[in-house]
This record gives sequence, C-alpha cells and structure tokens, in this order.
Amino acid sequence: MRRRLLLAPALFALVAFASATQDARAGWPPPPGATTEQLKDPANWPTDPDYGPKKDGKPDINGTGGDWVKWSWIPPRPAGFTNFRKSETASGMSADVAWTYTVGDPRTKIAVLDSGIKWDASDLVHTAALNEKELVNAKPLDKDGKPCGGEGDLAGFDCNGDGLFDLYDYEVSKKVQTKAGVVDFKDANANSILDPGDLIVLFSDKVDDDGNGFTDDICGWDFLKDDNDAYDDTRYGHGTGEAHDSTAEGNNGQGGIGFCPKCRHIPLRVGDSFIVDVQDYAQAVTYAADNGVKVVQEALGSVNQSNLSRAAMDLAWKKGVVIIASAADENSRHHNMPATANHTLIVHAIQKDRGEPAQSGTFFAFHPCSNFGGQIPLSASGSGCASEATGNLSGIAGLVYSMGFQKKLTPELSAGEVEQLLKMSADLIDVPESYDESHPDYDPTRYYPSKPTFSQRFGYGRVNAGGAVKMVAEGKIPPVVDLVSPQLFEVVYPQRVTGDVPIKGVIKARAGVTFEGTIQWAPGVEPDESQWQTVSTIPAQTGGGDGLGADGTPLGFLKVKDLKIDNMKKADGTVDPKAERENRYTITVRVQVTATYPGGAGTAKGEARRPIYIHDDPTLLPGFPKFLGASGEASPRLVDIDGDGKRDILYPTSDGVLHAFRADGSELPGWPFRTRNIDGLQPDKKEASAFVQNYLGGTNSWTSGAMSVDLARETLMSAPAIGDIDGDGKDDILFGTWPGTIYAIHKDGTAVAGWPKRLPDVPSCPRGDQPKLPDGVACMDTAHGLARGAFAGVTLVDMNKDKKLDVVVAAFDGHVYVFDGAGKDLPGFPVLVDYVGPLEREKRVSRVVTTPAVGDMTGDGIPEIAVGSNEYIGNGGNVGAFFLIDGRGTATPGGSPFVEGWPVSVGSFKLFPLVGEGIVSAGMMADVNGDGVPEVIFHGTGAAPVVLPLHPQKPAVVGGNFPNAVATLDPQFGENFESQKNLPGNNFIAVFSQPSVGDLNQDGKPDVIALGASFTLALSLSSSERQEYEQQVAFWNSADVRDCSSGASGKCTFMFPGSPTITEDYTFFHNATVADVSGDDYPETILGTGGYYVRAVDACGREAPGFPKFTGQWIIPSPAVGDLDGDGKLEVVTGTRDGWLYAWRTEGREDGVLEWPTHHHDNQNTGNYATPIDFPKAHKAAKELDLATCKKPDAVNPTPAAEPEASGFCGCRVPGGSTTTAGGALAALGLALAVARRRRS
Repeated sequence: MRRRLLLAPALFALVAFASATQDARAGWPPPPGATTEQLKDPANWPTDPDYGPKKDGKPDINGTGGDWVKWSWIPPRPAGFTNFRKSETASGMSADVAWTYTVGDPRTKIAVLDSGIKWDASDLVHTAALNEKELVNAKPLDKDGKPCGGEGDLAGFDCNGDGLFDLYDYEVSKKVQTKAGVVDFKDANANSILDPGDLIVLFSDKVDDDGNGFTDDICGWDFLKDDNDAYDDTRYGHGTGEAHDSTAEGNNGQGGIGFCPKCRHIPLRVGDSFIVDVQDYAQAVTYAADNGVKVVQEALGSVNQSNLSRAAMDLAWKKGVVIIASAADENSRHHNMPATANHTLIVHAIQKDRGEPAQSGTFFAFHPCSNFGGQIPLSASGSGCASEATGNLSGIAGLVYSMGFQKKLTPELSAGEVEQLLKMSADLIDVPESYDESHPDYDPTRYYPSKPTFSQRFGYGRVNAGGAVKMVAEGKIPPVVDLVSPQLFEVVYPQRVTGDVPIKGVIKARAGVTFEGTIQWAPGVEPDESQWQTVSTIPAQTGGGDGLGADGTPLGFLKVKDLKIDNMKKADGTVDPKAERENRYTITVRVQVTATYPGGAGTAKGEARRPIYIHDDPTLLPGFPKFLGASGEASPRLVDIDGDGKRDILYPTSDGVLHAFRADGSELPGWPFRTRNIDGLQPDKKEASAFVQNYLGGTNSWTSGAMSVDLARETLMSAPAIGDIDGDGKDDILFGTWPGTIYAIHKDGTAVAGWPKRLPDVPSCPRGDQPKLPDGVACMDTAHGLARGAFAGVTLVDMNKDKKLDVVVAAFDGHVYVFDGAGKDLPGFPVLVDYVGPLEREKRVSRVVTTPAVGDMTGDGIPEIAVGSNEYIGNGGNVGAFFLIDGRGTATPGGSPFVEGWPVSVGSFKLFPLVGEGIVSAGMMADVNGDGVPEVIFHGTGAAPVVLPLHPQKPAVVGGNFPNAVATLDPQFGENFESQKNLPGNNFIAVFSQPSVGDLNQDGKPDVIALGASFTLALSLSSSERQEYEQQVAFWNSADVRDCSSGASGKCTFMFPGSPTITEDYTFFHNATVADVSGDDYPETILGTGGYYVRAVDACGREAPGFPKFTGQWIIPSPAVGDLDGDGKLEVVTGTRDGWLYAWRTEGREDGVLEWPTHHHDNQNTGNYATPIDFPKAHKAAKELDLATCKKPDAVNPTPAAEPEASGFCGCRVPGGSTTTAGGALAALGLALAVARRRRS
C-alpha cells in the first residue's frame, strides 16, 4: 500500500507558519462550468507541486509526472505514439470537475481508521479536526495576546478570522489561555514542528469536557493502546498516507492535494499497520458515528470479523456515515474483512498501464495489487493498490457530502444516498479488447476481462467525482436501495428450505419523489443483461418516511425449491472451459429502482446487487451450516465435552465466544464460554490496566444501549489446547485471546485455579514532554514492534519432568512464556525471542505469532521449543529468524536460552505487516530420517520448507541450503505436473501458511506438506498487465531422494506424483490436516482456501469421494476430523470468515488412517508428529501406496473441468515448461513483492 514521501520535520519547521500566507493560485478552484481545456490549463491548477505535469520544474501540460488520478483529461500524447485506447478521454476520476462545484467543507469530517498519524506530516496539520469542546480551557490568543473571535461553539477560537477552527488559529500568536494562565504553544512532542499532537501533550487535563466518554479526545483517539494520542508510534505511515489521499491541504505550494482539501480528517488508530483486530475497528466506527463524522475511511485488513463490528457498521449507516472499505491487495476473490458486510462501500484499484500518463495505453487497467468479486461495486484510480483507492474514494465521498452541505439539503445526505450517487455516476469500464474476440485489438493477455455492464473485475465502473457532485448540485439524489438478506455469499440449500427465500432490505426516496422498481435474479456473478429474470415488481409509490421494507417486511421472495445452478456447464450440458469453479453455484439478486422528481425535473436510478449461492450437499450434517455471524479463524477441536462418549465441536469465534456444539448443531448446556470485555468497556468501569481509561462514563452509543457492551469481548483467534493441567485426571481447555488474556477452564466452563492470566501491557513509548513509563514496562516504537496479545495457540507439554502438563505461550511482546498448571512462571521463563547474529544491525524486535512446536531433541527429557519471530532482519527485512529454545530457558547452563546453532536465518519476504513479516509460519517437528530424534520443519515466506537437525550448520549465504539439513525439499515439480494455465516455470513457493506432516504413501516415513503458489505469483503482483498464477498444495515423498534438480548441489527430496495440486485461492494461516476420508486406507491432505472449497487430495492428487466441499466463503481454520454422530465414520468440521460453521460426513473411519487429524497435529497443540493423537484405534495401511497406479485426470473424472481444478496427476507433463531454479524463483518473487510493497507503504 503505497504512501507518499513527506516533508522532513526540520524543513516543515521553516515553512509551517509561512504556509498560512502561502501564495495561492487565483485560478484555483476552477471556475464553475470550466471546460476540459480550461482544466488542462496550469493557470487553473492548484499550487501543490505534485498535482500537474512539470517541465523544467514548472507546471506544464506537456511535462511529465503528476497526480493523474484527479484529472478529467489526458496529457497530449507524444508524436508517433498510437498504442492507446482512443475511447478513453480522462486519465482519472475528474476531481478537477468536482472542484468547480466544491473543494470540501470543514463540516465534513473523515475519520481515518488506520495505523495512526505522523503528527509531523506537513500537509495534514491544518486539515486535522480539532475538538473545541475538549480545548475549552486552552483557547488560543490573537497576535495582541487578547481573546480571539468566533461564534457559537467556536467563540474564542477563531484567531485568524476565517470563520474556522484549526491549527492556524494556534499559530497566530503561539500563546494559549489556560486556567493556570497564559502558556506557550510549543513543540511538546519533540518532532520539530507545531502540530495537533502538541495540543494533546500540552492540554490533556484528564477531564472529559465534552462528556462523550473519551477524556481529552482533542484530535482523534488510539483504540489500539486505548489512549488519546493517535500517533503512529512505529511510524509505519499507512494511516498518514491515507489521510493525504483524502484530505491533504490544497493550493498551499506543498506536496500534493487531497481529493477533499477543505474537509477535516480525524485520526482513529486501530492498529500499528493496516492489519487490525476488528474489535478495535468496531470501537472506532462507533466513535465516528457518535461524533459527527460523515466518512469512515478504512483501508484495512482485519484478522477477524465480529458481530460487534457488524453492529457498529449498521449504527454508522443509520447515522448517515458512509464506510469506504478496501477490497484488499492480493489479486484474489477472497472476502476481505471488515469490508465484506452489510453497509460498506467496497473499492479496489485500477491504474494506468505505463509509467508516464501521456504514454499510457489505458487508464482502465485492473490493478493486480487489488482484489475483485461480486461484492465490490466500484473501481478507483490509483497506483497504490486498494489502499490508495480507498483514500481517494473517501475524499470524493467527502466532496459529495460537502456539496450537500452547501446545497443546504434537508435532511442531510444519508450514507445510502452517497453510496448510490457514487455508483450511479461511475464511468462504465467496458474494454472490448478484453473479451470480444472479433475486436481487432483483442488481447486477453494484456487486459483483465471487463463487460458492457457490471463486472466482477470493475464493478459499476470508475468513480467520477465530478459526476457525483453534479448530481447533488442538480438535486438528482438517487433512491436508497439497501439489501441486507440473504447474507452476502450465503449458500441457500433448496432441499432444506421450507418455502421461498425472503429478500430483505430497505428502499427509500426523498419526500415528494415517486419511485418504482424491479427485483430480479440471474445466474453467475456478472450476468449478461439478457439473463435477468424478474422475481417481482415494486409498484410506483411516493418517497418519505422510513422507507419500503424498513419494518422488516420482505421486498420480495425468491423461489429456489427446484432451482439448480451449475455455471460451469453451457446450455447444451457441456463444460465451459472458461468457467470459474468458485462461481459454479453463484446467482446474483438485483434490485433496481427509478425515482422520478416532481415538476419534470427528471429521474435517477438506484441499484443494489447481492451474490449468493444455490447448492445442495447431502453430506452436510443436519443442523449445519450454522450462521454465527462472527468469523472463524481459529480451528475447531472435536472432543467429548459432556462425557457421553461422542465427540463434540469446540469452536472459538472472533466474538470472544467458545462454543460447544453437539453433532446435531445444538449447544451443550452451560455453553458457550465468553471471554472478558475488551479494554475500555469493562461494565464495572474497573479497567485491568493503568494505561487504559473506561469509556462508559459518558454519553455515547455504549451507554445509550445502541451498541451492546456484551458483544465487546476479547476475540479468539487460535485453536484451544486440551489436556489436564491441574492434576485432577480430567482434561482442561486452554486458549488465549488476541489482546492477551490466557484462559484455562474445566469442561463445565469454570476457571482452573490461577487462571486467567493477563499478559503484560505494552503502551506507546513516550516522546517529548510525555510522562516517562515505570521501569520494566516494554513499549512500542520504531525499534520495537511489540504489543500486548497473542495469536499463537497455547501449547501443552511437560516442561520440567514432573509428569504434569505445562502451558507454553508465544506472545506479541516478543516473549515465550511457560506457566505451570497453577499459572506460575516456570524457572527460566519467559524468554525474549531476539535475534543475535551477523544481521543484527538491521533487526527490529517484534512479535511472535507462531504457535510453538515442542519436542525433546537433546534427549534430556525436557522438550525444546521451536518458534519463528516477526523480527525481520537484513536484506531490506526480507530475512527472518527461526529459534529453538532450550527447554530450560534462561536457566540453561552457559546463559543463552537458545540451542547451539540457533537461531537460523532464512529468506522470508516482508509482504505484509504482522502476518507477513519475519517468520509467520509455525514450525513442526517430526523424525524424518528415522533416527529416533525429531527434526524441526519450517519455512519462510516465499521458500520451500527446510528440515533441520538439533545443531544446523549455517548456509554459505542467506537463503542457501543448510549443509547438514536432514532433507532439502526440491521446489520444482517438472514431470509430475501439467499446469492448467501453461505457466512459465515450475517452482513452488510456500506463502502465508503452515507446514504439516503425514505419511501419505504409508511407507512408514513422514512426508512434508506445504501450502503456497507457483512462483509466477511474483509476476502477477508486480505487472500492470494480466499475469496468471496458481495457488497450490505441495507434498514431498521422504523416500524419493535424488540429485537436486533446482540447480543446488547435493541431494534433494522430491514431490509425489500428485504434487503440487492446484487450489482455488490463498491459504492464509492455514495448517492442512491429514487423514483418510475416502476409506481406502491412504490419507488425504485436507485443506480449506480463500476460494471457498475444502479439498481432500491424496499423494496421487486424487480428490476423495464427495470432495471438494463448497462453502462459498473464505476458509482459514484447519478442518478437524472425528466421529461426531457415533457411526464410526469421520466427519469433517471447519468454519469460514463470513461467520458459518460447517460439518460434513465422509467415508473415512474413526479407526482408519489418521496422520495429522487436527490443527497443529494434536489436541495439546504440540506440532509434533510423535505426540499421541486422540484416536486410539487408528491404524496404518496394510501396504504402501503404489504410486505407479496413479491415474491421469481423464481416467479419474471424465469431465475434470467441471470439478474444481484439482489437478496434479501422475503421468502429466509440463507443456514446454521452463526450469527455473529455486534461487531464481525466490529472486523474482522478492523483486516483484518489493515493487508491490513500495506501492503499498
């Protein structure tokens, strides 16, 4: 997510005051009715140097560079340049046209929910919204030291006489009247400039002057650290860049200009990057809705989605706040959170296809650093992925609201009206060259496919700021069309429904306006106009009131009982080779409404679409799937909770709720268990930390009941561990929350003595005049990416030979803790996981997010602990460190807690903050070479797994092979595999996931499994043109050891014939399970993907009968297997990020072959292949799988294209495939992702 460079603080110190009188170009804003030629004239450009092209350092239409995303024109083409689309007339989103109507209004507040703000960002200090009610006792004085003017709430604040209140008023005299007397407005946060952060340091008086529950919210709030300073303490910069996109000050001779330069931004910090906990996001949305914000700008990827966040977004909608949400950045269809929900306006990016605007062939190029799908209605121009698109659209939404203020609309514009204005005014992106084979310039390799109507790659089209603002100026406010049910991407099962499916939502038009419409459906995610079938019509009626459907009455009904959908088949029943398996069962519901204005003033249209699925699956257990609303990232466990001899489903959700379901879907008595309330919302107002204030003392949606405090729980993100820690002979259940509370409960939900435990607080490090922290308190800053919390699962193992299970926890504060059953620290722990080595000079101490793997590698009876760290080191941060901690910790003789030879450093690309930096893939342990001692198995991001002994020898270069590695896994798949997309190269890379181990061919040797992609992923993420790649699952045959084919010397372990197998999407955080679900005694690798399916493939690449299983949603939890209903056969259980829990029957048996049956191998979460599993009757196959019997696709499935692209089958060849070395593949990926990352951050 790209961000612009900012002025250095020292430079701004020289110009901060002068900027108040900076020469402004008289021709800006452009005059009403300005023509395209006038808008191209530099005389009508703002003075911001980054806005227009420049030649010899001066604005010139024939120059180079410039902020093309804002223009309604295209610079003159160079002589002789003809390779461009003649039908395109605008490079960007016509902000210059919008500015002829409005340049924004200070009443339009845009809340930027992100990583916080760099207070020294020069173009933002004056557009920050100051809360005058919290500064009532800190009013600025005029140049004569006297009280300033102003009216109403601004009385005494307007020192420069512009009728506004902002930092300019404090800069007039730099003197402030307080209760204690006159004080200087000074650089209190020590960043060399005067900024709103100084006001926070100087004038926070611990009094909630405005009574909203947020004491001293002078300029925003930090919901990550729960304090009143939204400063970006790690200086990640993403939030600052977002604020620049939407609200950077304009016409001031500095940097660039925001889309809404007169709007005001409020920094609301919800993370230290764009990766966040949705509970913090929900609090920020609620704050925004309560405090007069009009636009919520969120270019985020939350690790979860909760009912709290859904409620907050509904609240914002009701209060007229539009939420502009990022589609995410992975060229994928998976459903980014928190965006994929009701009442958000999701946007992704399009770009120019060449460096210079004048030499670009198109400005409608889909940005591969951006997602797509039926839930995304708009495309916004930008070079910086979906993040920039979000910032740009947020500024445009600000212009729309501002025009409404200027028109004095009553009532004010609603969120639904703003959404419709932006959608209905968009420029359709119809590029026939991408789909029309008869077009003379047809080139599907250059263009991503569009359509002459709504398309999943481009939605309704490119945002047109001028068009949207003009509609407001002319009073053409479209009707609101708000669909809320069925849920987005819900699967409707025709054989289970008892009647027609209600379509619910609200249709609303302004008073005096007549509207009518139709409800339709069509197969697919982007149907042709000819495919729509009318469900019902909406008769003409007059607007006003709450709207049609506001009372819950359905707008219409969809008949599905006899509906059968298979979009992979043509009308004649043959398979369509171009069809997408992810959308095999998709239909789209569409509601179109036309409003007619009185007095012959014309019409305006409103529209909403909703993709859902029609599918039947007889293998689903009765009572499933269950809609829980809260996402499931944590993996389920299948254990007997109530002692009836049958396994139950123990399932944690992001709501902070741990469910216990029977096989019929009913909840066990006494369940679910709920975690504590999140910091700031303790109902008794007694917070557990001195660094946190309680928000329930003021007037806000929490205290009014508009938001449920009961929903505000610490989220659960990791699988629970099961084992007896208190010695009573009964299993206990242990789990941690993302914010950092570790629970141990009995099966009746009561707490084990000594639990729960709260991990240490990690506040922001103080700056300037801020109070110092107590000794021993860790803090977050640029050198310490630390926080309170845990993503890693709890691990149970006996760490001191007392024959009792101890509790191992890896935490966000960079430590690995070990507690005994009573919650007390074991001697030698915690251990700080901190790299020491030749790359130390480039390190950044950071979180540990990997679940520890444990096993005795030294033979002393005390397990070692294997973990990776987010700490990125060396080579631009593209190296990560993996650690093996001696089981005695800091009590280890010799002083170092790490085993000799550790940590080891490996290539690991820094792709994303938190979930994609350093080593984020949990390691595993298994005795791969049969010597009776486990080895450590792990991988960096963008590499194949490594298998290392107790004392590894360092490679000659970082990323090279370890000389004494127990196994070097060859990344090439050469003769084993036929790429379905004829991709160049044949290398596998592991990304965003965790390895597993299982004896796939039943030869007695454990085999390694990894999830990732073809290395051509690198080309896709970096190219401006269309590039294909494949997500894959790879598995290596431990018995197949030969000379390496990848250019490396020595011996390598090669893949099985069925490896890699193509999957549908990324497998973020996923750990595949391994069990026989086909009943043939040979285990399948079972995994879920972001592309909606649960797959089960064996060593030959053959899919198990009844698989794949379709969910229609993004799957992160590891599928768990076990017999739930007592019939002796295995069920498979997993959840989705959209809030559904699934359970299916299979042909596998409880006494069958089970190799890795649950997340991290076993219920104790050890990640050790040797740990006994909870399947006492499991067995091994009678004979080894004969790989020569693997069949080609046409022998297994006569119409393989009709099934999800399953396929690496034995006997297939790469058609002319090149042989790229592992080093070459990694270098290509590294280069591509470095380019993409520069655009993102």
